[in-house]
Parts: sequence; C-alpha cells; structure tokens
Amino acid sequence: MTFKMKNSDLALFKKTMSRLDQVPMPVTDCLEFNLLMESLDALLGVVDRRKLEIVCKYAESMDDGNIVTVNNEAQFKDPDTKARCLLETGKFMEEYSELGIKERFRISGKTPMTPAEARFIKDIIEVV
Repeated sequence: MTFKMKNSDLALFKKTMSRLDQVPMPVTDCLEFNLLMESLDALLGVVDRRKLEIVCKYAESMDDGNIVTVNNEAQFKDPDTKARCLLETGKFMEEYSELGIKERFRISGKTPMTPAEARFIKDIIEVV
C-alpha cells in the first residue's frame, strides 16, 4: 500500500509518527513501522537536499562555491532573485512524494492522540 503526501507535510508526519514509537503494537507492525521511519528519514534527506539545490541555484556564492549567508540566511543578488527562489521552493514543497507500507498499523483505541494527529495519520492506522 502506498500513500502520497506533500513534501511540505513530511516533517510533521514524522513528528506525528514518532509519537507512535512508544505505542505497543504487534511485532510485525513494529518491524514495518521501523522500515517506514527509515524510508521517511531517507525521503526527508532527499527533500532537504533538493531545497538546498534550489537555494544554491539562486543565492549569491563565494569563490569557493559556498553560498553567502548572513545570520544563517542565504543572501540573494536582489529581491526578484529571492522571490524566484521562494517560488521554486514553494512549488517543490507542494509536490507529492510516496511512502509505502505493507498494511495499516494496528494501535489501541486508547492510545492518546490529538484530533489533528489522528486526521494526519488516519490512512495508515487501524484502531483495534
């Protein structure tokens, strides 16, 4: 089973899924959960590298190829260049990525969770 998620939602999804790390579940679900978290970490790495590539494409750079930063923020030649960078980054973050799982994770209906968290992961959990 695969599900799609916007790149902009992946970090929040990981945070929400990390809460399940302490929730007892069948051992097969635990193993699948660990595989999902590894895949999620790898995907977040891909997203972060792509965002950095976009910034490097537009930001000012030094002779050694590193981008110019002030207060840990990339510097741009002009506001138009910065706007183009933000637009391209925003478009990329609205794209969807896919994650695969074998089946839904079975968790107890007594597991504490906020309504927002439940909405966010409802497609990959089964309440038992």
